[in-house]
Amino acid sequence: MDKNGLVAKYRKLHPFINPYLTPGNEYVVFDLYGWKCGILICYDNNIIENVRATVLLGAEVLFMPHVTMCTPSPRPGAGFVDPVLWENRVADPTSLRQEFDGLKGRGWLMKWLPARAYDNGVYVVFSNPIGMDDDQLKNGCSMIIDPYGDIIEQPFFN
Repeated sequence: MDKNGLVAKYRKLHPFINPYLTPGNEYVVFDLYGWKCGILICYDNNIIENVRATVLLGAEVLFMPHVTMCTPSPRPGAGFVDPVLWENRVADPTSLRQEFDGLKGRGWLMKWLPARAYDNGVYVVFSNPIGMDDDQLKNGCSMIIDPYGDIIEQPFFN
């Protein structure tokens, strides 16, 4: 949204299988404050071709909202982070940080996210919640990455 209201509408191309969800069928590029922007939601960003197609349509900035990481998958090192670590984050921040920074979280993200920005010469605005999401713990890692794959901003609490 901008001062005039809604500027773009995007439906996730690759939703998780659910009888109440149907996938979108198009990439979206829109103008926002002089920038050409695109949106890809969650798993849409894991598919290299989605990022490439959006950039080829003119996107200079990609908004990448996620609710991801700290969940099981077949990739090595993946898995849940014990919610007890979140409950004890003040008394034992080190144990929580080690899990968040490892392959269950940031370690996995940093394998592919900077490459999406660098390979496509685009700014990436990645957001991900931190804390409990229903019964799963999420590790944050929101950040902005420049077209060289370098992190140029990330919230302090990540």
